[in-house]
Amino acid sequence: MQPLRHFIVRLDKAINDTITTEDGTELFIDNRWNEFEHRVMEGEVIQVPAKYDTGVQVGDTLYFHHLVVMNMAVGDGQRIEGTEDQFLVKYDPIVVVGNQSIAYMDTFGDVHPLKGWTLVEPMEGSDDAMPKTFLHVPDTYKARVKDQPVRGRIAFINDEAKAMGLDKGDVVRFRKGIDYSIKVEGKTYWRIPLNELIATQVEHAD
Repeated sequence: MQPLRHFIVRLDKAINDTITTEDGTELFIDNRWNEFEHRVMEGEVIQVPAKYDTGVQVGDTLYFHHLVVMNMAVGDGQRIEGTEDQFLVKYDPIVVVGNQSIAYMDTFGDVHPLKGWTLVEPMEGSDDAMPKTFLHVPDTYKARVKDQPVRGRIAFINDEAKAMGLDKGDVVRFRKGIDYSIKVEGKTYWRIPLNELIATQVEHAD
């Protein structure tokens, strides 16, 4: 089966329910009080969408939204009926809010944000100076610009972001509450929709 608009990923488990200590001891986690934090959000790609050329290959690692593995409204998330380890992941290159496929890692270990997304490294501290160069300020955000936006540094780049004038390492601003964390190779990043970026900070030489 090759889906038209979905990836199919294979997961060992939907919830991380164990941790391993430095001495190799495996301990079980009681997820009843913080199940959200332990949801698995990456898996091996076993099918790619037939309708779209995403650049993703079978065998790559796909990073995705947490609702793939668990959704209170539908119980088991998007597990494929009749399987124990296969899940559907929605891909929508036009409407980012419906796109559960965030990024992928190829077999060389390179990470690529998918269309509509960027991955941002959180920055410590704050900077009260608003950037002088704005990418765009949608009408819905104009009332919020007076509130200091959150900032982060772009960790991985795609062609869509490059076309906006962005590059890896750029400091970008986005509204509070849009910073959704995801781990890549054990490191925490924020996945930010490109259309949620308010501004990019430009360094000026003295």
